[in-house]
Amino acid sequence: MYLENDTSTLEFGASLAHLSHPPLVIYLRGDLGTGKTTFARGFIRALGHSGRVKSPTFSLQESYVLEQATLFHFDLYR
Repeated sequence: MYLENDTSTLEFGASLAHLSHPPLVIYLRGDLGTGKTTFARGFIRALGHSGRVKSPTFSLQESYVLEQATLFHFDLYR
């Protein structure tokens, strides 16, 4: 899938979040800098997280406790 820019990627992530229901696994595959975390940021924020959404490149995993679910964002590159 090709998305034109960061704004489109954020919006797509948010749109998918509004259509999703737990339990859910989304697998994103792409080279570094292709927008995987930008997509995750849109998805996570649309579900109510107001804090920072960062890439798990170095931490390997970030978790976000939300009202309706706990989200886990993994970097499985290694």
